Amino acid sequence: MRFHLLFVILALVLTYAEPSFAASSRTVTAPTPEENIARKKQLEQHRFQRLVQKYKRSYSGNEKRYATLVSGLYKDPINVEHAVRSLRGSYAQTTFYTPFSDKVIDTLTRHAYVMDTSDDIAEVNDATRAYKDLLGKHIVNYDVLLYALNLSRADPKYGNTMFLTRVRDAIRDQLKVSHHFGSTPDKAYRIYSYGEETYVLNQYAAVVEGSDVYKVDRRYFNVHDLRMPDGTLKQIYVNVTAPILNVQILQAALETQNVVDLPAQ
Repeated sequence: MRFHLLFVILALVLTYAEPSFAASSRTVTAPTPEENIARKKQLEQHRFQRLVQKYKRSYSGNEKRYATLVSGLYKDPINVEHAVRSLRGSYAQTTFYTPFSDKVIDTLTRHAYVMDTSDDIAEVNDATRAYKDLLGKHIVNYDVLLYALNLSRADPKYGNTMFLTRVRDAIRDQLKVSHHFGSTPDKAYRIYSYGEETYVLNQYAAVVEGSDVYKVDRRYFNVHDLRMPDGTLKQIYVNVTAPILNVQILQAALETQNVVDLPAQ
């Protein structure tokens, strides 16, 4: 009888008792704006490091692919437009990529000077080979291409003028300068070298009254305020993600080249 009564009491206790969370309860507060900013910055740093690690794993394959594309461009100039489209993106994934042109043009100039003035055949051959190799690496860097094109018009030993002109025209066609583009971030002109940006702006025959760089998510934009010939103000967006982000990734990767054995620039 006593056992039965205890069993009933225990059953009632288990049925109606509510669990208590008092011991484990805690107050949850919303993160401060500063904490949100710090968290966002941390996530961006982690994302950037993942991109650097991806670059380290793939740079060798990227450069082999780029070399193959350049070789195909020279061997089969009929498909210049298609090849240039692939080359522009692939170029930005190489260790020798640069959105600028000054240093490359300076080096090409030194090689061209030797080619033009030296009486030493071996020295001329070395300079010619170095000139062609360097031009091949930067064939889709717009300003480098224009420089080589101008030299080729003076002397064919610096390149095939018709071929280089077709490469130039293919880049221009892909930039698609028109009133349909550039008005918003989604319609921004996507460039891989700053010479392309200069070309785009020149097509508007306008005065640049101001420029700013903005970051939207993981994309970078140069936004230019143009005073058009008719006096109106037009804003043009240029997507500069490739020049900015890829240079940052390359620099970060080269800082650890002793670990990943990246070639020095």
